[in-house]
Amino acid sequence: MATSTRHESRPLWRPPRARLQLVLKYDKATKMYSGYAPGLNIYVQAATEDRARRTLECARVLLLTVAQIILGPPR
Repeated sequence: MATSTRHESRPLWRPPRARLQLVLKYDKATKMYSGYAPGLNIYVQAATEDRARRTLECARVLLLTVAQIILGPPR
C-alpha cells in the first residue's frame, strides 16, 4: 500500500507572480482620472477612479494574453 506524500501533489509548473505598480492621478482640467502601469507601459483614462482601475486591469490581462498567444506556452 503506497502512501501519498505532499511532494506528489505539487504542480510541475507554476506561472510566475509579479507585482505591478499602478499610478492613478486626477486631472482637474479635464475632470478625468488617468491610470498608468509603468512596468507594462499601459495608459488609460476614465471618468471615475474605480473605472480607471478596472480598465487598467482589463488592459493588463489583454496585453499578457496576447503576449502569451504570440510567444507560445512556457516550456
